[in-house]
Amino acid sequence: MNDVITFWQVTEEILGPCKPCPVVKPIFLCGSDNRTYSSLCRLDYHNCIHHTSIKVDCKGFCPCKGKPIRKI
Repeated sequence: MNDVITFWQVTEEILGPCKPCPVVKPIFLCGSDNRTYSSLCRLDYHNCIHHTSIKVDCKGFCPCKGKPIRKI
């Protein structure tokens, strides 16, 4: 029986469960940490590598308009 190792298995072994994001046109999002992320993938990647649970506060750059600035 042949044991075939796929590219994704090797990538996960090297990088861990956190997958880097593809290069795409940015869709800026403000996270609940008051930082601007260039995509939902980047926010999810940040959560994965830092073991956090930041959520999207609003679309666009931080701070969100009409919301008080939250400090963490």
